[in-house]
This record gives sequence, structure tokens and C-alpha cells, in this order.
Amino acid sequence: MKLEDLTPKQRLKAEKWLAIIRECINSDLSNEEWCEQNNVSIKSYYYYLAKLRKMAIEQIPYKKRNNVLPLVPESNDIVEIQAPQSTPVCIPSSVMTICQGNTKIEINSNCPEWMIRELLNKYVR
Repeated sequence: MKLEDLTPKQRLKAEKWLAIIRECINSDLSNEEWCEQNNVSIKSYYYYLAKLRKMAIEQIPYKKRNNVLPLVPESNDIVEIQAPQSTPVCIPSSVMTICQGNTKIEINSNCPEWMIRELLNKYVR
């Protein structure tokens, strides 16, 4: 969902959670400690954190290139990719490229480690 698609009530709720998340991030406490001290459900915190991050990512345009998977699909459909087994090759550069058949996945060097692990667990076996 895009920010401009929100109703006024949803926008108000998003702004409220954005303020909560910023306050938590700017504290010296762990997320769990901050949420406990501020009577915020940790499950709700992570739910809205993920939801707001997704909305932020959807605002970023991307270029289409042949056989390159975009970080954010054009629709909300979940697409399962069946890739043949192969061994990824890592060449030192600022972008890691994994090719399987006609599919090419590019991972930028500043991509978080957890996201790389998730991609590798999901698509490279």
C-alpha cells in the first residue's frame, strides 16, 4: 500500500507509529526494553515497523532490466520462483550477482546480512 492510498485515519495511525518507532530507535534501550517501559506491545512495534518500511520501499522507483528481479514487485502478488540447483559464484565487486537459468538476482553490497541470508535460503539451494 502506498502512502497516498491511506485514508486520513490510516495516515494518522501511521504517523503515530512512525513517532513511536523513531522514539524507540533514538533511545539507548533495546527495542524490547523500550517497548516494555513505554507500554507498547513488542509484536505491534515490529508489525508497524515492517509495514512502514514496506510503504517506504514502495515509494522508491526502480529501473526494469532484462532478467533482473526488482526488489519490490509491481503488484502485491506473491510470485514463487522455481530455480534449478546451482552453485552461486561470488566475484568481488559492489554488487553480488546470482544467475540461475534466465534469472539474475543482484544484491548490493550495503544489503543487510539478514536479507542476504533470507534470499539465499529461499532461492539458492
